[in-house]
Amino acid sequence: MDSLIKSAAADPAGPAVAGGTRTHYKASGGTIFQVQTKIGYMYSSAANYADKSYYAHNTLGCAECHMASEKSHLYMVVEKDANGDITALTSTKCVECHDGEHALFVAAEQVGTTQYIWDGAAAVPTTVTQPMAAAAELQHEAHGYHDALEALAAIITTAGTTPKSSYPYFDGDPTDQGHGGAMHNYSYLHHEPGAYAHNRYYAKRLIFDSIDWLTNADGTAAAAGARVLNGSITLDPVNDAAAIGWLGGDSGTGVTARLNP
Repeated sequence: MDSLIKSAAADPAGPAVAGGTRTHYKASGGTIFQVQTKIGYMYSSAANYADKSYYAHNTLGCAECHMASEKSHLYMVVEKDANGDITALTSTKCVECHDGEHALFVAAEQVGTTQYIWDGAAAVPTTVTQPMAAAAELQHEAHGYHDALEALAAIITTAGTTPKSSYPYFDGDPTDQGHGGAMHNYSYLHHEPGAYAHNRYYAKRLIFDSIDWLTNADGTAAAAGARVLNGSITLDPVNDAAAIGWLGGDSGTGVTARLNP
């Protein structure tokens, strides 16, 4: 955020500032340690972007998750098919925290071993008979995340700044600081494909607020000078179905009234 607004005051309705797309590729460390890095553009108090009480990825090192498998030097947590869909979890570290109380992640390599798995009341020693739900759960998260980014890209385009593949990654200029913030958030998250796993709540909040700032509650484009945070966004129930589900919205109307972490 500091790289975007520099010495300017944080004010979404304030004058647009340059430099909105100066973010590193695959800035996973910035996502995990967002409290320290302030990597995204925040539209309101930092307290609204605070990590949830159960969030613990910032207590781990990258190698603990990415090198805890038989293919550790590939630095891969998952395996994917030719379409890029997640087919298996390979890291054996995840189950130490994600034991079923919050989400069930058991790597394929742990089949036949005994792991502490949540039984509804506590984590108890359990013989693993199959890689439980891990790949499907992660693929669901990945699909929702990338669909939400596509929805944000379309909204940024409607606002007059079209994303492109080369620097500075947009054609057109932002009309206010919040508009530039949405561009910044899109560029950062677009180049951080694992943010849905690294810090899911933070990624959702940045996307939600970026959409909120650029649109009215009914989903139409909001004009510069009249933009406000409504606390509600509306997406297309057909084209943005995965995004709506990921953000916790109503699949029938496309409305998300509160961000669901």
